[in-house]
Parts: sequence; structure tokens; C-alpha cells
Amino acid sequence: MNPLMDNEAIRREQLRQQLLMDALRRRDVRGVAGWLRPLARANAARGLLAHAANADEHAARALAARYPTVQTLLGQDAFAQVAARHWREAPPSCADLACWGERLPAALADDERLADLPYLAEVARLDDAVAQAAAAADADTPRPDTLLRLADTDAQQLVLRAAPGLALLEGRHPAGSIWRAHHEPAVRDRPDAFAEARAALAEGRGESVIVWRQGWAVRVAVVTPAVAAFVRSALLAARPLAEALQPLAQIAARLFVAQVFFLAGLTKLRDWETTLLLFTEEYQVPLLSPAVAAVLGTAGEVLLPVLLVLGLGGRVAALGLSAVNVVAVLSVPEMPEPAFMLHVFWGSLLAGLVLWGPGRWSVDGSGSASAQAQDGEPMRP
Repeated sequence: MNPLMDNEAIRREQLRQQLLMDALRRRDVRGVAGWLRPLARANAARGLLAHAANADEHAARALAARYPTVQTLLGQDAFAQVAARHWREAPPSCADLACWGERLPAALADDERLADLPYLAEVARLDDAVAQAAAAADADTPRPDTLLRLADTDAQQLVLRAAPGLALLEGRHPAGSIWRAHHEPAVRDRPDAFAEARAALAEGRGESVIVWRQGWAVRVAVVTPAVAAFVRSALLAARPLAEALQPLAQIAARLFVAQVFFLAGLTKLRDWETTLLLFTEEYQVPLLSPAVAAVLGTAGEVLLPVLLVLGLGGRVAALGLSAVNVVAVLSVPEMPEPAFMLHVFWGSLLAGLVLWGPGRWSVDGSGSASAQAQDGEPMRP
């Protein structure tokens, strides 16, 4: 057989099916008249109406299969009207109805008649992400030996690869809680299944949701902003491993160093008389009187760690704690070597935070991170 003739036959069949879909949607036989035999043209209009009604029903079923939560929220009759309207306004891009409906979330968001259901478009995006995850290709079998590349390859050249079907949705409404209340047995079967969703709606709280496939089952999880930021930067944006893990290293450094200095400050506050005695007899703080040095040092150890943990003025907080750390070393001329090495380690972590900042998972970095979120649009690899 001639491959060129086969390709031409396939192309003509695809065109014929597309024209038929358009004729059914418009209920106008003229678009396919050239494809009909002369005897069939007389009854074409009547047959077209019958097929059009059949197509409307199949379209509604196809859309309901893709957006089951939206159908439940609207009710079958209202959803059928939405499906019929969408069938007319957003025709399929291919002859397979399973491919149709990708523009429904945007249509729901723009439909003023659904203004009293502001969360509906985000729930539709989540339904669509679940459908795409279910149809995604199987993930490759994990290979632990690929971790050995960390030993001989620059982390800037390595990339974490997301599994097919993984999606991240970040929106202004609790789409994940609404979806889970309808579909997850652990939530759906509870008497107060919708309590979490109602509370989130009342508070105007949005949610970050990840969707993935585990074996044959599609999983949906509501995650914290920090987890969403990691999934976005490390998996979906395909950033180099070094860049993807940098926010994790930064927040770990902030929490560790803040804990060390904060606990030291609390110890000084608990026994202030002993603290003043130590600053008078043991610590030799240059340029400051013992009382002033005790107040400034304790205040720095208590207040600056809080700012560092929040990442609010993170560089300034790290710089302030660096000063406290240096003064602590200078104040004890005969400091044992193990204690000195601890101060060097803390100083190294603080120097990194001063140079590179507190990272994306902080108040300082929240502006740039939120700017990357797409207001409910699913993010995929």
C-alpha cells in the first residue's frame, strides 16, 4: 500500500468527521452536503436533527465524565444547559469527544450567571487536572542508581523529573477541600464532610492543591504554601537541582541558627542577675559597659531570631546575629576550640543568609513567589 495515499485517506476522514461535528453543532447540513450521496441529501436535514440531539446528549455525558464535581455542584439540569451552551460556543478541536471540554473552566469563570459560585471555575480546573492525570502515561520505574550521579555531577546540571500527570493548582478558593468532600471516602463519608470547605469559604481562604497518579489511582492533596513552592520550583519548572533545593537549605539554616540564639537569649532572661554577673566578670565586651552589653546582646538573641524565622528583613536579622556571634567570640579570649568551631559554623550559615537572603519561603520572598502563581491555572511539567 502507498503510505502517501494512506495519509491522504486519513486526512480526508479526519476532515469529514470534523465537518460532521460542525454540522451537528450548528444543525446545518450544508457543510457536509458534498459528502452525501444524492439520494441521502433529501433526508439529510431530518437525519441531522436526530443526530444533533444524540450528539448533544453524548456531549453532555462526555463533559460530565470530565467534570463530575462541577455537575454535582450545579445539578444535572443546570449542567446539561451549561454543556449545551458550551457545545455551541466552544466546539471540539478534534472528532473525539474525550478531547473536548478543556475550555470549560475559563467559560465558567467568565459566565456572569454563575457569579454566585465563584469557586466553580477552580473546581473545574481541578476536575480537569484529575482527568488528565488519569489519562497520563505511566511513570518510569524509579531508578535509585541515578542518585549516584550526585557524587560526580554538578548539582547545577541535574534536574528532578516530574511524573506524568503531576499538576499544581493555586487559587483563591478551597477547591481541594470541595473536591475531597465529594470524592475521597475518608472525607465524603463523614457527617461533617463539607465543614472544612465551608470554613475555608467563610474565611476567604484559598488552597494549593497537587494532583498526581499513584498506580491506577489519582491522588489529590491540599498542601502548604511551602510544599507548593517546592513542587513548583523543583519539579514543574524543571530548575537545576541546586536551585530547586536552595530554598529548603535556606529555611533549614534560618530555623537552626534562630533556635540556637533564641534559646541562649531565653537562658539569659531567666536568670538576669547571673547574666549581669557573667558580663561583668567573664565576658570582656569591647567598647560597652557590662550592663549595656548584656541588654543589647540579650535583646539581639531574642528578637532577631524571630525576624530570621519569618524571613522578615532576613538579611538584616542575619547581619545582626552575625555581629552578636562575632562579639561573643571576641568577649571570651580563651574560648575552647570546640566552642569556637561552633561559632564558626553558625557564622558560616549566617554569612550565606546575608549573601543570598532568606529564600523564597519567607516573608521577604513571598512577593516573588506569589507572582509566579497563576491564580488557579494548573501548572504542569
